[in-house]
Amino acid sequence: MQECKKCGKCCEKSGPTLHIEDKYLVVQGKIPPSDLVTLRKGEKALDPKTGEKIILENEIIKIKGKNKTWSCIYLDEDSKLCSIYDSRPVECRLLKCWDIKSIVSLMNKNLLTRELVFQKIPALSDLIKEHDQKCSYKEIRDLLNEIENQTNNKALEKLKEIILFDINIREIVSEKQKAASFMLDLIFGRSLITTMEQLRYKVKYSREEGLVISPYIIDNILS
Repeated sequence: MQECKKCGKCCEKSGPTLHIEDKYLVVQGKIPPSDLVTLRKGEKALDPKTGEKIILENEIIKIKGKNKTWSCIYLDEDSKLCSIYDSRPVECRLLKCWDIKSIVSLMNKNLLTRELVFQKIPALSDLIKEHDQKCSYKEIRDLLNEIENQTNNKALEKLKEIILFDINIREIVSEKQKAASFMLDLIFGRSLITTMEQLRYKVKYSREEGLVISPYIIDNILS
């Protein structure tokens, strides 16, 4: 019978996705909301079955990575052990690196969602729905396609409006609710400034210079 060698390699690849069974860990503060990140519908994520990146059909909530990687923040680098072992999520309890059948069987099933996490805070739930509607990855991809094919000369301005909305709503929530400022990655997912890199575009923003969008491959700056 194989046993875990406590090498930490599984945890270095990625933190777990949370499921409904894990809601109590968040509600009871065993896993603080500030340690979680939402990957929204339409984002790219690693498929554990194939090891390839896929476009998400549903949102998922994950434990954050560290040092700009997906290495789980709860992995102790020295001991290679889990710092919240007794409160680890269901995926971690089922994971066996030599046999991933159990964890694969959980994919896209009983996923924990922001609606479930914030169901007792209607105002915040409404903001999340508004953000998802106005910052849809499908619309962003459609606009980029129009920009690249020069089929809509207003597409760039519309794209800028979407990214600025994402920036502004985060600033407003941070200013009005200090507690919420620590969990923006959970509430609204990763910023579009970050995730536009998945689509091979760089986004730079400052109040002084405004918003600049530039493709990684093409030298022209879309501004």
